[in-house]
This record gives sequence, C-alpha cells and structure tokens, in this order.
Amino acid sequence: QLFISKICQFCYSMSSFKNLIPKRKYRERGQLSNRQKLGFLEKKKDYKVRAVNRHQKEDSIRKLQEKASLRNPNEFYQKMTKTQVVNGEIIELGQRKNAKEKIKDQTLNINLVGLRKTIEQKKIEKMQAHLHLIDIPKPNTHIKFIDSINELNELEDEESQSPVEREVEVPRANYAKLTHKMENF
Repeated sequence: QLFISKICQFCYSMSSFKNLIPKRKYRERGQLSNRQKLGFLEKKKDYKVRAVNRHQKEDSIRKLQEKASLRNPNEFYQKMTKTQVVNGEIIELGQRKNAKEKIKDQTLNINLVGLRKTIEQKKIEKMQAHLHLIDIPKPNTHIKFIDSINELNELEDEESQSPVEREVEVPRANYAKLTHKMENF
C-alpha cells in the first residue's frame, strides 16, 4: 500500500508539470503600416468597453422614456408652484425673500463669523501658552578645559566684558595642577 501511495503522488505531481511551462500570451495584431492613416485599430477589449457604455446609456434613456410616458399631466406637484413653463422648457423661479428674512440671514451670518473668530482666538491663546519660554535665551553649556594660567586670565577677561554669564568647568586633575602652578607663580 505504501508503494501504491507513492506512485499516486508521483502521478499527481506529473499532471502539474504542464502548468510549469509558460503559455504564450494572446496578442492581437497592430494596425498595418499602410493603414496608419485610417487611425487607431479597435481591438476586442476596446469594443467591449464601448459597447457596455452604449448599452448603459440606452437603458437609462429607455427608463426615462417609460417614466415620461406614464406621467400624468394633470397631477399636481409642489415644485409646480416654484417653476414656470416657457417655450416648452421648465424654468425655476427664484425665491423672493422679504426684508425680515434678509435681516435674519444677515444676523445668522454675522453670528457664524463671530463664532469662528472666538474659536480661532482660543486656538491662538492655546498656542501662545506653549510658547512662553521662547524669548528667553538658552544658557551657555560649553565646557572649557583650562591648562594654563594665561587661559584662565583670558577667560576671566572675557567674562568681565560680556554681559552673559558663562559656565566654566575645570576637571579635578587640571584644577590641582593649576592651584599648584599658582602657588609657585
């Protein structure tokens, strides 16, 4: 039975070999060079797109014609009060507003503008609350290592001349050397 199952597996795998060989893709011929003057040669896929589009248009026109034929000309619609037939065309009449309605619309617009203004002002205040430390200059965090007394004197001169305070960190090992040099000086 084990031998038979091995043979069946081999047979099934043989049938999948035909799928490994790539098939040549179907291609339609292009327009011949002596017929180029006639324009684009329509292929089947182009025809199908054009045909589907045309059928959709025909269906929509048929539905509209059916709806128009079933319409009752004596039936009243609310829209008839706001429209007028001129030379067979239906024209909508503009709505006329009285003075009270115009004033009401204007006050509504003014209120909306005021609302937007307050919203934007709150946004600005919120942003400014986060920017309260932007004007203050950052402290100088440069570390300077001093090896001689001359450098120390130059640094002290710079500090006395500039209004901004500077931090100077001297390592412990160099500090001991400097103090020893100063004592001997």
